[in-house]
Amino acid sequence: MRAFRAELRKDDEILTVLDLSGVPHMDSTCLGEIVNFHARCQGSHARLVLAAPSPRVADLLHMTRIDTLLTIAPTLDAALAP
Repeated sequence: MRAFRAELRKDDEILTVLDLSGVPHMDSTCLGEIVNFHARCQGSHARLVLAAPSPRVADLLHMTRIDTLLTIAPTLDAALAP
């Protein structure tokens, strides 16, 4: 978890894509870290895109209405497209 937090706190990129394709499930701690990083991105005019969430993770993002707050791309290629 520490390595994940450290990666999320890096803000030297204009676009940050978080590839969720290998994430089978997510808990509230992870969701909180993603939302906190999203807030930091907005403060620095950077952009966060979540890419390729599994159906279970996509359902969680929808249930928590985080999908209305964040940009979610169906694939990594779509997230990286201009």
